[in-house]
Amino acid sequence: MKKLLCLILVAVFACTALASCNKFAEKSAAEGALTYIGLRINPEIEMVTNEEGVVVSANAVNEDGEVVLSTVELEGKTAEEAVVDFTETAVDLGYMDPDAGKDTVYVDVNGENTEVVEKVEKTISDKLMKFFERKGIAGKVSKEVLDSYIAKADEWNVAPGHAKMIARVLEANPELTYDELLDLTVRELIELLKTDKHEDKVAANLKDEYKDKIEAIKEKYAELFELREAIDEIEDDLEDAREADEDDDDDKLTEEEIAALEAELEEKKAALKALEEEFKAEIEAIKAEYKEFSKDAREECRKEAEERKQAKKDGKHFDDDDDDDDDDDDDDDDDDRDDRDDRDDDDDKNENKRPDRDDDDDDDDDDDDDDRRHHNKGENKPADAPVKPEAPVAPEAPAVDPAA
Repeated sequence: MKKLLCLILVAVFACTALASCNKFAEKSAAEGALTYIGLRINPEIEMVTNEEGVVVSANAVNEDGEVVLSTVELEGKTAEEAVVDFTETAVDLGYMDPDAGKDTVYVDVNGENTEVVEKVEKTISDKLMKFFERKGIAGKVSKEVLDSYIAKADEWNVAPGHAKMIARVLEANPELTYDELLDLTVRELIELLKTDKHEDKVAANLKDEYKDKIEAIKEKYAELFELREAIDEIEDDLEDAREADEDDDDDKLTEEEIAALEAELEEKKAALKALEEEFKAEIEAIKAEYKEFSKDAREECRKEAEERKQAKKDGKHFDDDDDDDDDDDDDDDDDDRDDRDDRDDDDDKNENKRPDRDDDDDDDDDDDDDDRRHHNKGENKPADAPVKPEAPVAPEAPAVDPAA
């Protein structure tokens, strides 16, 4: 009887656990588990996949990433397909040397489910290595190093991967502040990264300029951020006051004090709302402006992609530094001109020195003239008359050989 009872209890616990797992799975599916995938060669992009492992968002992190994404569509593909397509396009555009053996694809995967993250990392790494083997490419795959985010992670008291998500969201949405993002989960941060499609985002090569514009607006509306902090403090004070015990004199407030705080809170909230509307309008105007600029920027990236393809087809290396070389040539020309100018200056200096020697020669000539005048004294000729040159002496006749 006891044995049967034990079996029944085990069955009940098993069913309960299974039901809990099913509920968790249903909740995750309903919420739509998201995974962040970062890829970096020199072109760098980031993707977001849904619970089915399909790419729902792809965004360029740098200008080279923009060039790659201008020629390949990743959204709608599985993560494995997208990773291979990105890498193959980077090879086609000359960003990787198939024979060099020194190119590495760095992979960074982030999400709320550690088990899923590890599985995606392994799947992507295996898929890329098989691609390299199939294509005969001496490439490598490595997990992305997050050392550059450790300082921020310590400052924000989060994991380096979480710190990277905050930093990436701030880079994509500079109108936000890290205070607004600090309490968000990794999934919520990833959700912010996938909100807009690639073509609707500011081009990577315009992000610095765009960020400067946004920062200028944020400085203009510094009062807005000060109001937010003041409102948070008043709300904390009110919460402490309402939860204070009767005997806690430190946090206990009178009814009049509470009413005053509530009135001040409403006043600041009204002021904040008006400022936020103005702030949002200016931000949206800048966004719209730079989205238009991004169309031209992406067209330039498409042109560069075509040039890269043609260069590889012709067996040439696409040189990103052509303009720099031209600048260097111009600098060399300027240096040559400077050298010529220096030589000319030296010649001028030498010319300026010559008159001193000429003056000395003139003085010697004057002395010779005086000597000749004294020598010809008594002759009826002007003192300054030129001296008649002496007649040339005829050469001696050759001696005659008597034997001839």
